[in-house]
Amino acid sequence: MRLLIIRHGDPIYDPDTLTEKGKGEANILGSWLKRNYKDVKNIYVSPLGRAQETAKPISDAYGIDATILPWLKEFGPFKGYMKGRIPAIYGCWDYLPKDMEAEKGLYSENWLSLPSIANSKIPETYRETIEGLDSLLASHGYQKEGTYYKVTKPNHDTIVLVCHFGIECVLLSSLLNSSPWVFFQGTIALTTSFTYLITEEREEGIASFRLQQFGDISHLREAGEEPSFSGRFVECFEDEGRH
Repeated sequence: MRLLIIRHGDPIYDPDTLTEKGKGEANILGSWLKRNYKDVKNIYVSPLGRAQETAKPISDAYGIDATILPWLKEFGPFKGYMKGRIPAIYGCWDYLPKDMEAEKGLYSENWLSLPSIANSKIPETYRETIEGLDSLLASHGYQKEGTYYKVTKPNHDTIVLVCHFGIECVLLSSLLNSSPWVFFQGTIALTTSFTYLITEEREEGIASFRLQQFGDISHLREAGEEPSFSGRFVECFEDEGRH
């Protein structure tokens, strides 16, 4: 089984849509995927507008209607969570290095038990997301059991998830048995990038997911399209842009 996790195109967050660049990125991605990934079985999409606009060219290319999954919406309970400690915190990727140093436990497997996390809405939202993912994979023949998957219906199907960077990090944390903070802080999936995972059945009936490609933008490079800066921070502090 294969998973393609796709971040939406270059966004306008208010209103919730894509820029003209984002629409172009999505069109490039749809046709490129169709040429390079033949065995797509299903397409699932976040209920948010920027993800649905990104999914449409993919759905059109494959002739598959995208199914909306509410739990694929952006991972949102962090807004206001650090109020008074970090100004203007919008998401898990906005933490400063000094804040991560102060709460190094966020990188551990017990991060949900930290008092600052346990007393917020984060655990409930996180578990709802993981339950949604586990239910989806079970419907495709892979039942989560601890850190691995019991294979009830082995297959070579590819399923596509069109969503958001934060929720992608949460999904990877479950698929790869890690704290999501490793991905929140240590990675960036550029707009319309895709992340590709494939199962390995080293023992009969027991599978695990392995990350084969992360944040791939081959489609943009092939088309000569400059990647969007959305989601990144400036490389050097004196640079102009997002700090």
